[in-house]
Amino acid sequence: MIVDLMLWPSLVALAWWSRRNGNPVFYALIALGLLLVFNRCFTPGFFEVDVRDGRLYGVLIDVLNHGSRVMALALGMNYAYGVEFLELSLGTPEEQAQTQGDNDRGYHGNAILSRLPLQSPRLLRLPGGERWYDAAEKRLGGRIALFADIQLGAQVVTVVSTHLESGPENQQRRTQEGQLILQAIATHYGDRPIILGGDLNAAPTTPVIQALRAAGFAVEESNDLTVSTYQLQVNGRIQPGKFHIDYVLTRGLAVAQAPPPAVIMAAYPCEPTGKMLSDHAIATTHLRLCSSVSR
Repeated sequence: MIVDLMLWPSLVALAWWSRRNGNPVFYALIALGLLLVFNRCFTPGFFEVDVRDGRLYGVLIDVLNHGSRVMALALGMNYAYGVEFLELSLGTPEEQAQTQGDNDRGYHGNAILSRLPLQSPRLLRLPGGERWYDAAEKRLGGRIALFADIQLGAQVVTVVSTHLESGPENQQRRTQEGQLILQAIATHYGDRPIILGGDLNAAPTTPVIQALRAAGFAVEESNDLTVSTYQLQVNGRIQPGKFHIDYVLTRGLAVAQAPPPAVIMAAYPCEPTGKMLSDHAIATTHLRLCSSVSR
């Protein structure tokens, strides 16, 4: 009952606002509303939420645990998702100190979201992730790269989302992971235009970034390297760290300079006193793809 009283007025208000302001999310909200109405009528217990041992349980909570899927649905986008790790702990020692309970839904992975259909998704598993079970963060799995194609008129663009190994001691492994991704691109995609993004855990002058430059990827042109993408919270305020380690890299595509590439604080509201959503900021780049798609 409480869920009904909160959900439906909020959905109607959002739909009314988006329609009034000509926001394209209106149609996504209508589709979401129809989906919820269907489940309200034909899926028993869909809106029931229980509290057990201090935790929320229910179908809606299970939906919320699939972040990529829900984000794509809310934005009216298509998505592809690949599992990188099964997280068995609650993060770093600092994160564990702020968290209670157990982690029983700990999938950790990469996603690609697009308003256009995603074609031919492919997952490349990168070797060497077993050491994570011996670290403070207990994990099973390994690093990955996720590939998908987007049709833009007569042109096909391949999008790659990846997360390379972390830690200053693993520079050689990151270089090997970068080479494996470049080999996969050469084998399956040839000279096709590429958008490669993710947490590369590497500064702009390190070997893996140099290898990507040598393979024709734009680094300086498609990123604001003057701003750190690592962020931390000090005395209740979010501030940038010392490292730029997250990138949008492009090959065979023109980078639009208005607006220029930027790094945006990952916080809600987007201000230093907001709630920090990640220890990584958001790297943004606008590309010239075709007349109907601008970014």
